[in-house]
Amino acid sequence: MAEAPETKPPLEPSVLEDLIRRTRRFMGDIAHDYVKRPLEDLLRWALGRALAYAVAAGIFVAAAVFLLVAGVEGLKSAGLPHAWAYLALGAAGTVSGFLVLRAGRATGKR
Repeated sequence: MAEAPETKPPLEPSVLEDLIRRTRRFMGDIAHDYVKRPLEDLLRWALGRALAYAVAAGIFVAAAVFLLVAGVEGLKSAGLPHAWAYLALGAAGTVSGFLVLRAGRATGKR
């Protein structure tokens, strides 16, 4: 019977191959740090800004609703019929919304 060929142990990397591998890993880590850190900072800033704007918008909407409800109640207590009070404040809200959209469109064109 023929004997199986002897398996040779894997060769250890030479000093030059080991130096190239370590240098490549080192340069990759440096590039990773230079790219990752600024991107993390930018993402953290952008998400923080977006969250702040969302909270401010929510507070603004709640304040607008309370002002409109108070306006309706004030008009009703002044003796205006309920339907006219709601109609007047609905018209005021529509006009102010239109003006806000128009102002936003004008600043976007600059």
